[in-house]
Amino acid sequence: MNTQVVTIGLGYIGLPTSALIAQNKIGVHGVDIFQHVVDTINAGKIHIVEPNIQDHKVFKLTNYREAVEKADIVVFLVAHNEFKTLEIPQGKVVLDFCGIKK
Repeated sequence: MNTQVVTIGLGYIGLPTSALIAQNKIGVHGVDIFQHVVDTINAGKIHIVEPNIQDHKVFKLTNYREAVEKADIVVFLVAHNEFKTLEIPQGKVVLDFCGIKK
């Protein structure tokens, strides 16, 4: 049986998450209530614009090793080489969407 996932909402979170799931050979059905979003994605374009995080008042960049120590849940959304050797302390919940810890 092939695993199928439906992602509801294809905005800043849903669209990239859908892409990561699909890259892992899992069938994805993306859903959005806005027709312009559906039409744009079906045309092979992206409807979202990345925010400028340097000017963001809430977003905080942290050294990834320090961040993992402080976190309860570690979510891998990219497969950069630096993260492949990252030690994850026991007791952490790991959500690996890109095969870092395989």
